[in-house]
Amino acid sequence: MIRTAGFGGQSVKQKQQGKISPPQKGLYRIGLGAIRPVMRFWFGLHIKNRATETLEGPAVIVAGHEGLLDFMITALAFPRRRINFVGAEMFFRKPWLGRLLNQLGVIAKIQFYPDVNAVMNMMRVTKSGGTIAIFPAGQTSLCGLPANIDPGIVKLVKKMGVQVFAARIHGSFFTLSRYADGKWCRGGCEVETARVFTAEQLKQASEEEIYEAICRSIDYDEYAWQADRRVKFHGRHRAQGYENAIVFCPKCGGELCYRGEGNRIVCEACGNAATIDAYMTLHPQGSQSKCFPTLKEWFGWQMQKLQAQFAREDFQMQTPIRVELLNEKGELYPAGSGVMKLDRQSLSYEGTLEQQREFRYEVKNAAQAGLMAETGHYFELYHPDFGSMRFYPDDGRKVVKWKLAQEYFYQQNTKNNNKA
Repeated sequence: MIRTAGFGGQSVKQKQQGKISPPQKGLYRIGLGAIRPVMRFWFGLHIKNRATETLEGPAVIVAGHEGLLDFMITALAFPRRRINFVGAEMFFRKPWLGRLLNQLGVIAKIQFYPDVNAVMNMMRVTKSGGTIAIFPAGQTSLCGLPANIDPGIVKLVKKMGVQVFAARIHGSFFTLSRYADGKWCRGGCEVETARVFTAEQLKQASEEEIYEAICRSIDYDEYAWQADRRVKFHGRHRAQGYENAIVFCPKCGGELCYRGEGNRIVCEACGNAATIDAYMTLHPQGSQSKCFPTLKEWFGWQMQKLQAQFAREDFQMQTPIRVELLNEKGELYPAGSGVMKLDRQSLSYEGTLEQQREFRYEVKNAAQAGLMAETGHYFELYHPDFGSMRFYPDDGRKVVKWKLAQEYFYQQNTKNNNKA
């Protein structure tokens, strides 16, 4: 059985149907009241409000997406508005959490797919005078810099035709990153708000001007911010998950060979080790060890090496993989195993799936804007019949390379199409 997907996400059964409601007033206010002292006194949140005084009427808020606290930070930055956030569909899979998110007015969005239902719900909110909050990057940071922002955000805000505000966030990446596995560091966070466009300015601006203004308004470099602020981040797990970000060892050249332990990372191939201090700076452990000063620089170096691999005409990766699917209760269950392959054209799975001994599913890179992934664990693809398919490679550290490769090919395809 062979299935090929273009924009398969459009036909996936949605977790939300019909009209979206504003956040329940009492629940939303109680939630803000509960998180405000935690964020201010425990995580050191400082809010620079330059925009909330002028936020009247329907609006779109665009926000930078560094870490897992960004929803709470953005809500606190605009305390006068009950915001309908746009969140990943995966959070709605557990019934109790889905009910809570619906009560809070969160709009379910399938990541990296054109989701018509989500767009319709956003339009309903702004037409009724509400406020939408979107994270245009669609994913948290991999290295303290923002992910690429798809130009589709321009058409979306143009279609809504309302004023646009921005929330620029700092510190969230160091506090609770995608790698942290719940192990937070206590230090400091900042958010600064600004109005990017009035409705009239948005109407008059070109697509290029809108895209550049949105990107500029939420841009961040966490290590540049930290070099200026010198915030101490206290924690015993600052290296948590770094093995799921690092592909190459700078000493022996080994690939996917690091492990993190406490505030230390070490190469399992050659013993090259480094520690991470309270300013999130890396230091070689011992006179023979080598490392980069920051994860950002390490990531930049490895991206150059990876892109040299990806640029080869004969580039291909493959890995043993196991598959899980979701049942009607939103619970994952083992559904098959096989081999996953990635080349310059597509990402494909070949193996078993439930009762099918010969199953193949292919997704073209040109149609997949990004790879929804939990680095260190799995990545997901959406199937028009089976919904979310979760793939676990034999070594979770492989996930970051697969994610970077697939997104590289999508971006190259987009650039080639723009040139044409």
